[in-house]
Amino acid sequence: MLPKYFGTLLIALALLLAPRTPTTAQETGPLVFAHWLLSMPYKAGEDYLTTNKNDVRAAMELGIDGFAIDAFSGDQTKIYFPAFIQAADAIGANNFKFFLSADMSLGFTSADIVETIKTFASNPHYLRVNGKPLLSTYGGQALGDRWWQDNVLSPLQASGNPVTFVPYFDRNNPNRDTPNDRNWTTVIDSYNSIDGLFNFGIPKSPPFRLNDANIGNHWWSLLDGQESLARSLKLKGKIYIASYVPYYWAVCHSARQYTETQGGRGMENAWDSIISKQHPEMVEIVTWNDYSESTFIEPTRLPLTKTAGIPSLPHLGYYELLKYYVAWYKSGHRPTIVKDGIFFFHRTHPNDAVAFDRKSGCSMGAIPARQKWGNVQDRMYITAALTAPADLVVRTGTSEHRRDLPAGLTTIDVPFEPGRPTYELWRAGKKELSFTGHQIVENPEIYNFNVVSGYAIVAGQDSETWVPSDRWKTGRVADWFRPN
Repeated sequence: MLPKYFGTLLIALALLLAPRTPTTAQETGPLVFAHWLLSMPYKAGEDYLTTNKNDVRAAMELGIDGFAIDAFSGDQTKIYFPAFIQAADAIGANNFKFFLSADMSLGFTSADIVETIKTFASNPHYLRVNGKPLLSTYGGQALGDRWWQDNVLSPLQASGNPVTFVPYFDRNNPNRDTPNDRNWTTVIDSYNSIDGLFNFGIPKSPPFRLNDANIGNHWWSLLDGQESLARSLKLKGKIYIASYVPYYWAVCHSARQYTETQGGRGMENAWDSIISKQHPEMVEIVTWNDYSESTFIEPTRLPLTKTAGIPSLPHLGYYELLKYYVAWYKSGHRPTIVKDGIFFFHRTHPNDAVAFDRKSGCSMGAIPARQKWGNVQDRMYITAALTAPADLVVRTGTSEHRRDLPAGLTTIDVPFEPGRPTYELWRAGKKELSFTGHQIVENPEIYNFNVVSGYAIVAGQDSETWVPSDRWKTGRVADWFRPN
């Protein structure tokens, strides 16, 4: 998919690739990146450069270090990489980084991988780990260790461009092989060329422990599987890049899978495991903008919807709440909440709803029950960030739910009903916050298990008014907590 600004970008390429002194900034300390896949605008009619600048602004505000850019070919890297270099330089984001995640699913050639690294690795925006540019992949393990060594790594070494190689190589059968120490060690020992591993996720594995009722329908625990991979890599002296997946809905895939992560509840579990158990060198959020699998956390209200049957639903609640966990991971200390806020996460129609338009929605029917993973119920998940105890009131349909909540971060769940829910926060008889959420319908036009999420902060921002800006230059990533 080539943007219409291809010609402009190629003209800028020569200027952007002028010799520059490579840096090793951001090599040490916890790093967080987001997996970038598909350009999604922030406003209707936005040009490509503006979208890229807004992506960089939003990433810097989130507190992450940049993007793992998923490219399917060398031709795409010649578009994407100069675009982000130009965007970052234009807004003064000197510390913004990116690196190549070579997507091997469509045959990214070894020659193009080598050329991409040789062309861009000296740019200050390209991430270097252990003094060398980082190279990652989506897949490619079936090519074998010798292929990677002979066709990519050795040629790069010979040209004076050695890389730190941390691909996504998985178990031989990710749907059957248990993600335990023995099987992960088998993968690690099969690839002498790797410096470490990244894992996009573990299929059919919600972010709950096996003894937690919230795990629901599952094959494995995501937390146990990721901790096992981290342990196996560290025993071998290898780099571990952890993943965080907000949730998963394969809207137009033949598998038609959905994984319930319960909004802020699953987010807390995942990051607590990353911070207290996995101790990765890096975290990669999966994804920034993959609307086709609904995992995006880009704070746009205009997700790209050129594929029939993928409605636009904003995910700003994921984006804003993630700021807290990114700050916690980077500092090693939980942030202090300084303003009250509410974050909501829910589907937009009941589990057993019958869609009235069978021709839309990728011409697919309802999700098979066997492909609903986790504890899938018709419930809304609300996370409250409180400076002191308060009462949360949620009205949905004809029902009202009141909860007395403690200070700190707390996630609750309540049944949802058709209609537009409202949220209120009360303390000492005073209404501190009140807003209306997203519509829930009883009979949807198409089947859609996409989660809608949003937020509101007392005397602060909300998901209806958020826009990309340069507020990140002040050093503050959020107005509702203070990093420690």
